[in-house]
Amino acid sequence: MDQLKKIRHQMHTICNTGFERLRDLWDEMFDAKLCLDQAKRLPDQMMAFFERKYQESNQLREIFVAEIAELRQEALELQRQLGEQQQGLPAAIESRSLFDQRSALDESLDQMQQKLSQRHEIIDEYLLEMETLCEELSEEPRTLPKDPLPTERELVEFRSYLDHLIAKKMQRKEDIGNLRRETKKLISCLQTISITKEQHRLLNARKFPPTRENMHELRMLHEEVAAQYECLKQHIDDTRRKLERLWQCLETDPAIVQKFGKLTSYTQTTFDKLSAELDRCDALRRENMESFVERTRCYIMEWWERCMKSQDERAQFTMFHSKDYNEGMLKLHELELDSLKQFYGENKQIFRM
Repeated sequence: MDQLKKIRHQMHTICNTGFERLRDLWDEMFDAKLCLDQAKRLPDQMMAFFERKYQESNQLREIFVAEIAELRQEALELQRQLGEQQQGLPAAIESRSLFDQRSALDESLDQMQQKLSQRHEIIDEYLLEMETLCEELSEEPRTLPKDPLPTERELVEFRSYLDHLIAKKMQRKEDIGNLRRETKKLISCLQTISITKEQHRLLNARKFPPTRENMHELRMLHEEVAAQYECLKQHIDDTRRKLERLWQCLETDPAIVQKFGKLTSYTQTTFDKLSAELDRCDALRRENMESFVERTRCYIMEWWERCMKSQDERAQFTMFHSKDYNEGMLKLHELELDSLKQFYGENKQIFRM
């Protein structure tokens, strides 16, 4: 206020000085009546000057008011997009000048624009990352709108969703590596299996995105090969059991038994060698059918004793005394022997009491 008083006093001095100068000039130029006429015009001229200044200032005020109203609307819109509570002008600004209000709103809008831009950058980054991951994993993408903006909590949840996709991608890649190694190992054991062009892609392609389709096809291939391998293992185990019985009945040289005992791997080569030995032993068995049947009868008698079978129960096996030695006869005796062993195994605790 001291400065305004000083300016007001300065204007008063200027008016007095100016009036005196004009009066001296008019006195020299005009008579008293004309001088008075000139002087009477001065108040109106001064009023016109101040009116122009007032109108100019008032127009500027109206511009400020309009701009403030527009800035307020922009602020409300930004607050809506940001999901923030609508607070209007910054705190303690209503009582300040229109110029200060406009400046404060401008600064507030700049801050909100920066915040909005940062959120948009994060959303764009998240959406691009999600698009890439969903394409690689054949997953359905989620939505992340920009208007209204997601809350901080929603952004954290979306980041967790992306981290879950990343973990899923890493797990699938690890599964792909494991499935490929296991499948190739099984194929090497099977030895004779042929690989199609598509199967070769599943097992060896360097560019192999971990999509659901690729994972499903690779797992199906692994299950198919694993089933063939289990079938091979079953054939090998069955062949070994048959050979053990034949070797025992044929009283095979222990060196031969030991040689085949070293074939412990489950491969096609092992199966081929054991099958060849089984064919050889089967041929010998057919040549010595009577001795095979009689030897099996001896084993049956031993297991009858172990199982404490009565004479009536033993008599139920009517083929025991038959002299018709053939393959069917031997098979029936082997089935009877297997039945006795199974019966004993199921009641082992009772027989040991």
